[in-house]
Amino acid sequence: MPKYNINKEFLPFSLFAPPIQNAKMAGWMGSKMQPPRWVKKSLDREISITKETVKSYDGANISAFVIDPYGLEEMSPCLVYYHGGGFFFEGAWYHYKLAKQYAIEAECRVIFVQYRLAPKHPHPTPAEDCYAALCWTFENAERLKIEKTKIAVGGDSAGGALAAAVCQMARDRGSDMPLFQLLIYPVTDRRMLTESCKKYTDTPMWNSKLSVKMWQGYVQNEEIANLAYAS
Repeated sequence: MPKYNINKEFLPFSLFAPPIQNAKMAGWMGSKMQPPRWVKKSLDREISITKETVKSYDGANISAFVIDPYGLEEMSPCLVYYHGGGFFFEGAWYHYKLAKQYAIEAECRVIFVQYRLAPKHPHPTPAEDCYAALCWTFENAERLKIEKTKIAVGGDSAGGALAAAVCQMARDRGSDMPLFQLLIYPVTDRRMLTESCKKYTDTPMWNSKLSVKMWQGYVQNEEIANLAYAS
């Protein structure tokens, strides 16, 4: 009898936790992940996918996929989406699958942001990349056929933390605010003092021991001025 009753939908990942020894190893593993072929080649029959370039706060270029369901009205709502992955990993195949599902079922355009990753790019770079992508979306709304009053942000896990941080950044900097946040099991507290952190130390897929490595890789300087946007 397994210790944790995890839905079989997660097989085979429900059988083990990622063998991450440290942040550097996680960064190396994450750098090997690539978008699915149907995304890179825009091969899907239900959506069109274009790749755009966004200039971030330090002048670096990051990429964003614009997922556009066929038959969508001229001016449509938009979800700016930040994928999960412990701040280490590129978007996995299921992130892109979910982004497509959001686009089709919510009848909106989705901006899928490829922000830079820890530990090579620790906080604040991922958050600043994500904020830059939101500002870029507002600035290019008319060209992208997006209704500016209906732009939301969302993300899962680390992406949920980034979505929440982006809203705080927009508020504090006086820039355009998203309509709402879609936060899916976001990692919002780097102190890791919650009951779930104390209880789930050995769960497969992810656990609090891995979260320790995640935060160590993401927040490498405790003295930076805008640490509040980390969690």
